[in-house]
Amino acid sequence: MPGQRTRSARRARRRLMSAGNADDRVAIDALWRVWLESPDEELWGSLTRWGREALRGDTELSLVALGRGRIGDWRFREALVGGASRAGHPLGQIARDRVVAEAHDRELVEMVCGAALAQGASVLAEFCARNGITPADPVRCAVFFLLTCPA
Repeated sequence: MPGQRTRSARRARRRLMSAGNADDRVAIDALWRVWLESPDEELWGSLTRWGREALRGDTELSLVALGRGRIGDWRFREALVGGASRAGHPLGQIARDRVVAEAHDRELVEMVCGAALAQGASVLAEFCARNGITPADPVRCAVFFLLTCPA
């Protein structure tokens, strides 16, 4: 029964939100997974109000979303680049804004450009072109433009 499943899902979500309000870390982790899968404003408002990152599995992505995390941590960098690749998810814009803020970090820029090359003409390639984020090496830069910019 689809209607009954919907009501059960709403009840379960309310219970998780209530548990999150009580700082239940298991509930907060579950709610991060839900938001990363299917974002919505109510859930995002709660996650930002609580200000707690996920503890299992999605820690770095949650730190990207919260605007925290150390750029020198390779796991955070990977999550930042992965997050920046997301189209149609608020995490994508949050991550892309952080990449722009950290564009002085050549290692990060090279990671972003490498991911854009791997994805071809993508949201990440378009972002790089729009923000002047390119590989430092002139040959790699030329290859980057050839492979990522639409004709």
